[in-house]
Amino acid sequence: MQTLCFVAAVLTAIQGLLAAAEDPAAAKIANGCDVQVYLEAIHKTLANKADAAREDARSNDDRRRKFTIAAAAATDPKHKCLLQAVAGQAAISAAAAASQEKQTQSIILPALTALEELQRLNAAAGALTNLELEIGNAAHRRESVGSHATISKITAKADSPLICNKRNPGSDNKIGDHTPDPSKLLKLPVLQPTELYKATKLNYLKLTMQQNCAGDHGSYSAWGTAANGCQQGTITNLAPSIDITSKLGTDATPYKTEDVQLYEQADQTGKCNEANARADATTEPHKVAADKICKAMVHKPTSHTPLTLDGSTLSSNEDIKRIAAGCLGQYKDKTKLATQEEEQLTNFLKEAYTKSETDFKTKFKTLVEKKKVKVKKGDEIKSVDIETIDNDADEHDALARLTAQHVSEKLTEDKKPNTKDQGQSGEKTGEKKEGEKITGVNCSRHATQDTCTKGKNCK
Repeated sequence: MQTLCFVAAVLTAIQGLLAAAEDPAAAKIANGCDVQVYLEAIHKTLANKADAAREDARSNDDRRRKFTIAAAAATDPKHKCLLQAVAGQAAISAAAAASQEKQTQSIILPALTALEELQRLNAAAGALTNLELEIGNAAHRRESVGSHATISKITAKADSPLICNKRNPGSDNKIGDHTPDPSKLLKLPVLQPTELYKATKLNYLKLTMQQNCAGDHGSYSAWGTAANGCQQGTITNLAPSIDITSKLGTDATPYKTEDVQLYEQADQTGKCNEANARADATTEPHKVAADKICKAMVHKPTSHTPLTLDGSTLSSNEDIKRIAAGCLGQYKDKTKLATQEEEQLTNFLKEAYTKSETDFKTKFKTLVEKKKVKVKKGDEIKSVDIETIDNDADEHDALARLTAQHVSEKLTEDKKPNTKDQGQSGEKTGEKKEGEKITGVNCSRHATQDTCTKGKNCK
């Protein structure tokens, strides 16, 4: 029993250690502008996550394109194989990165949309919270001809701070000297669309009476009740004006956004709150938004950063080794390499790909980045550096032209006479040699040399 109690105590202590305190910046939120700062911080964090996934896909595909064209353009078999291995590995990574980007975008984009809606609502709430009204000196008139009523025009003060000012341009905004850390946020400050009106700053119309007011000043009631007994002999002394200081009871409490619990456990990050996942989009859109944002926050995309281009890194990659073994003469016909052959291949690649990325770029610069290939640009066919080809259309155009070039070169090579074979053929057929006057005869058709040579001048 004592052991069980001890274990329970330890688990409780561990849980307490794992419990996360609310992000200090979130704990210091005091107004709508602070909320706006925090929502912007969340948006930036999630956008960066989506951008990182997109960049992985783009950079891997750029490498695949560059080395695929370079391999097609290479004439040395060994160089072609080394370039094909890098291109193949980049293609594998590009496909994985593209799949990861698609998944990440499907999670992040709904959250960004939800955040943008919350930001719009919060900006509107901020404007309403700071809206101050006034009645100008020349803002009154008689209602109409024959009317015994007056109209007073109430307008917004020109200097009302309706938008939040950026406090630290070019850098992260802070809340109470704390930089927001969305990864530690436990409760999301949100605004329900149906409660937007509650954010409106209270402005009071004040009428000055002369004497005898007896109405209750501790609560709101009908105009007749509130003005009970009031007298004003000089009507112009009513002096209608806007007052923002005469707050009563709950009027003094500023509107505050609702905090929605993001995670299943209120005091620590982890699994997103299931209650938000079950929320109705019509009646609880703020909770639906919180669910999307939480799922985006906990999403951890797999990184597919392109490999460092050096011998140590490339020679240890299984995709590189497999592809290289398939195109290097001594390995290409083997279904399985022996341990010694594996070591030989690894050592060869390690040396061939050089010791550093700088050395790699130096060695392969003229074979890759600065290698010239032909591409159709507009109405012209131009010779361009491979590194300038940045789209699928130009890539396929360059590859098609390289293929045509190789086919043409092969046909030309096949048409060249083989001098060795022809020499042997001449000896067999007895073709006329320099200084001979009579065309030779093929002696292989005769039973003996004599019958061949009789009157034929055969050898």
